[in-house]
Amino acid sequence: MSISTDLVSHYDTKQLNQRATALAQALLCPGPLDYHYESGLFIVGDRGCGKTTFIQEYLMPQLKKLENESPIVIYRSLSEGLNKGDSVTSIIREALGIESGTLAEHLAQWIRSSSCDVILILDDIQQSQRTQDGKISLFSLKAARDAVNLNPDISNRFLLIGVGAPLDEIRKLVWCRDAAFYGAALMEF
Repeated sequence: MSISTDLVSHYDTKQLNQRATALAQALLCPGPLDYHYESGLFIVGDRGCGKTTFIQEYLMPQLKKLENESPIVIYRSLSEGLNKGDSVTSIIREALGIESGTLAEHLAQWIRSSSCDVILILDDIQQSQRTQDGKISLFSLKAARDAVNLNPDISNRFLLIGVGAPLDEIRKLVWCRDAAFYGAALMEF
């Protein structure tokens, strides 16, 4: 699914809801061609084109109201946390309620006990590449994703949606072989 630039101002509410519904369906109830989202979804577009508005006002509500699905949807802006002096690791750990242990251990236990999918949406994901802590945090999230999604004893999943700009920086997160989310889905906004 490709979303055009200037999405929020170009489309009316009905079209935005339809696109959000289709994406939510693909994420939570994947068809045969949608399983690539389990590796992660990175949404990229120019600053100010409406990515955050689409996520917060259209996609998140659709994720939360899909019939027979009740995911835990967590949204955090890395820029807001970093502006307060927090590290990328502390922002992610706080968002997921982790006080001790590894992300992988915590998420696996949390998803097993809650019996639902967990979707973490990180806005301004490009900020993770500015520090070594941020880069390590993405590898920790990848390890957590693999611990949950590849475990045959856990029926629910952990999904990461990264949102950011510019295109070149976000491409590096999914196209470089040494990137934590190499091979994840990239959606241009």
